[in-house]
Amino acid sequence: KLQFLYFIGPTKKKEHTMFTVRVCADLIGRKVNLELPFHSPPSLGELQRKIDETFTGEARALMPPGQGYSPESVFRTSRMQIYDDRSLRWVDLVSSEQLHTDRCQVYAFRESGGSPVRDTQQEMPQPRAPTLSQGGYSSPSAYSPGGGGAYSSPRTSGGPYQTNEWRMGKERPNVPLSDKVQTVFNDFNVSRTGGITHQELGSGFKNVGIDFAAITIDELFAKADLNRDQRVTFDEWQHWCKVYPNTLECVYFRGRDKAEEDEVMRGLQAVEIEAQQNDGREAQLRRELEGIQARKQDLDRQQQEYRARQAEFLRRKDTLEAQERDLMEQEIRLERQRDHLRAQEARFQQAANNFDAGAQQSASPRRAMRSGGL
Repeated sequence: KLQFLYFIGPTKKKEHTMFTVRVCADLIGRKVNLELPFHSPPSLGELQRKIDETFTGEARALMPPGQGYSPESVFRTSRMQIYDDRSLRWVDLVSSEQLHTDRCQVYAFRESGGSPVRDTQQEMPQPRAPTLSQGGYSSPSAYSPGGGGAYSSPRTSGGPYQTNEWRMGKERPNVPLSDKVQTVFNDFNVSRTGGITHQELGSGFKNVGIDFAAITIDELFAKADLNRDQRVTFDEWQHWCKVYPNTLECVYFRGRDKAEEDEVMRGLQAVEIEAQQNDGREAQLRRELEGIQARKQDLDRQQQEYRARQAEFLRRKDTLEAQERDLMEQEIRLERQRDHLRAQEARFQQAANNFDAGAQQSASPRRAMRSGGL
């Protein structure tokens, strides 16, 4: 059995620094430029949802009195562009990082029947606040196709739609009640047929984590389907929200929390995937580093071996050079001795020749003996 715990009490007003995005779009034959407030720079999903909700309400406010509700009045964004102050031109809005400037100008292209609506050739008007934020829609048929009265902001209305803000661990933003009604209707009506079916009602609750019993879904749907045509129109949905204002509150904020949680989970998954990739790359780099360190150790060992061989080579070289010097010096001394002996021999030979010549001239007996005469 599903139980809800509500904390009802006066809402404390706090001053917040708002981030404003100016959005222009073609709406019922004219260009409308609205200032959309956010508590912080929005994601693309948050911005698109805010554009769809606000411009849908704006379209209904601009309808002639007495005109009934039709699915064609629902504004759906097909794509967005943002004016780039640096390049001075319009560029496609593809990342929330492009929304870095407060009061940046965005253009939303509307989709109708699966194709974008042709824009009217008009100058872009000055930005203004949405009609709802100016104190309620002036047209009596703005949110009541049957002319049964218009929604106004919970801050200015004292009617049956007036509810207090509730807390679930943190303060909730003060969202206009009509925004909540329109947002939950759009979230539940996934078929975009202009009416919520029994299956869509049950699925809508489950999508925000509210698991009602089948009999409870039957009861809630019967309470909403006033004409018993098996679909809940927007008029019938407004009546249902008057009967179950706290359930509407719970569904709205759970839906917004789920969208935020989904975005956080996507970001977390992307970070985890990148972290795993980095871990794999780190392991690969560590293996490469280990290989480089092993190669460095091998090179250091080879370097030490070559340095030892070089030292041994230099030692042997010095020894051989010393021995060569001694050998050359000995050879030079020996040659000097030979030169000295040759010189002595030459002098001796000269003296002998001179002696022989003198003895021959004087008929010396010794000469005769040398010549073999005696």
